[in-house]
Amino acid sequence: MKNKSILLLLGVFLLAGCHSQKKSVQEQRKILKTEEYSYDGNKVSIKSTSGLDGEVVTTTKIYDERNNLLESFADDDDYRVEYKYDENNHLIYSKDNGGAGHEYFYDYDENGDMIYYHGESNGQPYGNYHAEYKNHKMIHRYTISDLAEFHEWWNFSEDFTKCDYETSSGDKKYYEFDSKGNKIYEKSDSMENFYEYDDNGKMTLHKTLFGDGSESLLVYNYDDKGNVIYDKTGSYETYYDYEFYDDGRKKSVVWYRLIN
Repeated sequence: MKNKSILLLLGVFLLAGCHSQKKSVQEQRKILKTEEYSYDGNKVSIKSTSGLDGEVVTTTKIYDERNNLLESFADDDDYRVEYKYDENNHLIYSKDNGGAGHEYFYDYDENGDMIYYHGESNGQPYGNYHAEYKNHKMIHRYTISDLAEFHEWWNFSEDFTKCDYETSSGDKKYYEFDSKGNKIYEKSDSMENFYEYDDNGKMTLHKTLFGDGSESLLVYNYDDKGNVIYDKTGSYETYYDYEFYDDGRKKSVVWYRLIN
């Protein structure tokens, strides 16, 4: 009987210790932001709560039956964005009511590449460009206005793994790509960028070397659904916790950091 009492007492101490340890780990979390998702047909409401000041913003997004975003607006202000698509799900028109209001128009060639874009604000021109492609890769883009004309060129190698970029104003860059088309290297006069990816094409590393010898490093980890669960920028580490509904749709996301 005495042995049983000792074992029972030991179990209580172990349980209390585990609870205390779990609480300690929980207290080390600094919540940055929480998002909660609710669904009503093709409408998604996202409630975002700041972990810094407690501010709550709810955004509503409405989709069509092809899962194209049709409308997006925040419930606490009047800002609203609307979108339209063609039969091939290409975005052909969008507008918002920010400032004087903006409208954007998009045209595509028979290959589905966007060859022309222009915007208007309060009925006046608000940016435009024409584009040319080769093998779905943009090789020339230019903007012509009453004030100026600006050109960009991408000169690819035959296998599209290397590219020299230049502009009509004299800027130059050099790129390299892997066999899947992911950019793995970029060089300009002031810096070099290196990129790495996982098997699903998700970026896992972005390293920048600056001309003064300094560098920056970004690291990303993902779960088996492709959701980012960890990122590191310099010395700042951010973790992400997800919950999902039974049908697989996102229920909530928590951004947090660990504090020593």
